[in-house]
Amino acid sequence: MMAPCQTRCYIRRMSRPSERALPDHRGTQGGRRLRAAEQPGAVRQVSAPPKLTDQVAEALLRRIAEEKLRAGDRLPAITELCQLYGVSPTVIRESLARLRSEGIIETRQGSGAYVLEPPARPFRIEAAAPGSVASVLKVLELRLGPEAEAAALAAQRAKPAEIRRIRTAQKDFALAIRSGGTAVEEDLAFHQAVADAAGNELFTSFAAFLQQYLREGVTVSHRCSLSRGALDGVVGEHQRILDAIAARDPDAAREAARQHLQAGIRRLQAALAEANGP
Repeated sequence: MMAPCQTRCYIRRMSRPSERALPDHRGTQGGRRLRAAEQPGAVRQVSAPPKLTDQVAEALLRRIAEEKLRAGDRLPAITELCQLYGVSPTVIRESLARLRSEGIIETRQGSGAYVLEPPARPFRIEAAAPGSVASVLKVLELRLGPEAEAAALAAQRAKPAEIRRIRTAQKDFALAIRSGGTAVEEDLAFHQAVADAAGNELFTSFAAFLQQYLREGVTVSHRCSLSRGALDGVVGEHQRILDAIAARDPDAAREAARQHLQAGIRRLQAALAEANGP
């Protein structure tokens, strides 16, 4: 459990020391790892680097665009891409797999990766987004409409077993808070349970898609709220959503979900303001 903070919320920069800064495709450094201020109590930057897999995938997309590669053009071999980007073959393979899943390339056994005809590009959030408070705020704003409506639909459609699942997720969240944790996974599980109860698989898929961009931002928000003793308020916000769904009151469920997300936006804005200082 974090030590309580008196005047400022100190936010840990979430990064993995083993990650290397990714060179761009011309061999120059595409970024550098910022060192935290060494004076005691210094506020660190509220951000986190994208995953290496996402960085490489984005770099490959830029390469395809900048070199005007056409359908049928072959990408460099994995060994060459490893040298270009300074990463392991595993990272390259995972990056290629992501592009393949989006219909941007195809891989041929024993031959390599080839550019496909440009598809209608699926909705995606750029790799630079995860970890920065500003981008997490944008994702929270994006959630306002869908999650409020999912809660309203859950109040109308949820089966008894689905309401029990939401109730269990709420109990797990409250228990994690009482135990002094940040309860990030429990928080996300609650929202996923509400989306699943909406009776529309698109809400389920959308909520699951957004979660990958929320983990680090929710962690930042919860740590700051924990240091202020404000997480009990989040428990109450969840409870109001649950109560409205269980009461089969769609208007109240919609409003409770909207107020909860708006409160989350305010918490992150406060975290950003305190990290930047006066």
